[in-house]
Amino acid sequence: MYGTRPGGVSPHSFGLQVTVLVPTATEADPISTGDNLKFATSGAYHAAPCADGDAIQLKALHPVKDGKTPLGCQLYGFSRIDKFVYTGADLAIGDSIVAAGKGTVKKAAAANGTVVLFVDTAKKIVEVAMP
Repeated sequence: MYGTRPGGVSPHSFGLQVTVLVPTATEADPISTGDNLKFATSGAYHAAPCADGDAIQLKALHPVKDGKTPLGCQLYGFSRIDKFVYTGADLAIGDSIVAAGKGTVKKAAAANGTVVLFVDTAKKIVEVAMP
């Protein structure tokens, strides 16, 4: 229960949070607390400001004024981030995954709501935001 009634907005300490980098953040164009963001494919755990009409995937929890300062965010539309061993062709940031059998995953033929956020090609491991 939050406040005097059930329901409503939860404190930011509830729910899934993630740390990202926003490479486009600058002193002149900072990210502010509460800004709406989306995942970017420019690197592992990268985010970008939402443009008009974009689906909101993240909400900034504090300001950042450069692209190298980690930014804490609420993560929307995903229930968790998990790590998987993948098989077949290397995956890329932004890809979706499907099961490949024997506890492994592979690249999905089409987007399915999963989003690869990190790839370790040497160990054949990916970190994925799961719906």
